[in-house]
Amino acid sequence: MTAELLRPAALPRLAPRGPLAAWADRLAALPPGLSASEDSTWQQLGVRLDPASPGARAVEALLGAALPTTPSTSAATREGDVVWLGPDEWLVLAPGARPVPVPALADAVRASGGSVVDVSAQRTTLRLTGPAVPDLLRGGCAVDLHRSVFAPGTAVQTSIAQIGVLLLARAPGGTDVTVLVRSTFAGALADWILDAAVEASAPGPLDDGQGGA
Repeated sequence: MTAELLRPAALPRLAPRGPLAAWADRLAALPPGLSASEDSTWQQLGVRLDPASPGARAVEALLGAALPTTPSTSAATREGDVVWLGPDEWLVLAPGARPVPVPALADAVRASGGSVVDVSAQRTTLRLTGPAVPDLLRGGCAVDLHRSVFAPGTAVQTSIAQIGVLLLARAPGGTDVTVLVRSTFAGALADWILDAAVEASAPGPLDDGQGGA
């Protein structure tokens, strides 16, 4: 048998599929006032280091943003966001098409005894938009979504229907929210959204469907 016969056949390149690929059509058909779309391509980097260290200043120069030090906040970087997770812990988010250069970030962090871990595979992102989003979220979590509190730059670790999530406010009042959820729980969250959206849009027992009393 020749080496040519032992060579494996070329496999077709498969398009990347997010954890919610099987839910895409149903999420795209949500009632008016509510839109949901997954983007599983975001780069997600867990960063740990002393915020007062020279390494933190190097990271900030690389990202183009100061590391947020206030709990439940995030800061916009050149391409994405950096989210406060703890006194010495952040989550750096960047679009998959314009990722943060990991070697440069790792060099900056290691110089001050910190660490960088690529956690992109841990979570997927779901963008919820529309005027019905606040009511939807209120049905599953206890976060205050008032526009004076839940403004752009807010980043809240909470749970929706007992599913741990990270909510990033993109617009005041919760009408545009990025939801980061563990990939293994993404399907359960999508099922909850689909059920809650139907319940929220269903007419009440005295409602004739025309908006009358």
